[in-house]
Amino acid sequence: SERLSREYELSLVFSNPSVAFHVYLITKSGQAGGGEYVTVYSAMKMPDRHEISRVEEPWVWGEIVAPSRFLGALTTLVHERTGMIHETSPLAGERLLVRFEAPLREIIVDFHDVLKSISSGFASFSYVLGTYRPIDVVRLDILVAEEKVPAFSEIVPTQRAYMLGRGRIQKLKELLPRELFSVALQAQVEGRVLARETIAAMR
Repeated sequence: SERLSREYELSLVFSNPSVAFHVYLITKSGQAGGGEYVTVYSAMKMPDRHEISRVEEPWVWGEIVAPSRFLGALTTLVHERTGMIHETSPLAGERLLVRFEAPLREIIVDFHDVLKSISSGFASFSYVLGTYRPIDVVRLDILVAEEKVPAFSEIVPTQRAYMLGRGRIQKLKELLPRELFSVALQAQVEGRVLARETIAAMR
C-alpha cells in the first residue's frame, strides 16, 4: 500500500479477500439442487437468495505452536473466529501445539497478524484445507450516494450482517472526503437497509 501510494501517487481502496463458496441452486421445478453446484469467488456473482438451496464454505485444519503462557489468548482468538480447538499437546521448552479447525474466510484476512500480536511474535501457524460445510450467508452491499460499489460487496454470515454493515458504514464516513452536497452511505442486504450514515455537505 505504502509503495504504490508513494511511487505512483495512487489513492487506494483495499477490499477483503474472499474464499470460493459452493452454491447449490434451486432447480426450475422448485426442487433443491442435487450434487451439482456453482463456485462463487466474488460477492457480486452470488445469486439472489431465493435461487439458492444451500451454500457451503471451505474449512481448514490449523496448527499453532506457541509458549504455553499464551494458551488463554490463543483459545480466545480461535473462538472469536468461530473455530474449534480439538487438541493441545505439550512440547519441549514450555511450548504447546494447538490443533484446531476454523472457516477459511476467518483465517485469510488478518488471523496471522493478530496471532503474532497476542503472542508477542513467538507463535507460528500453519494450515491445510479441509472439507466444505454448510453456512447461512448473505451478500452485504455498500451504497455510496445511492450507487452500489462492487468492490465493497462481501459475503458475510447472516447473523453478523448488521454488525459488519454498521462497521463498514461508520469507517467510510470517517475516510471519505466531504463534498459540496450531502452523501448518503448505506449497507444493504437484499435491498433492505441495515445501516445508514450521511456525510454532511461542506459549509
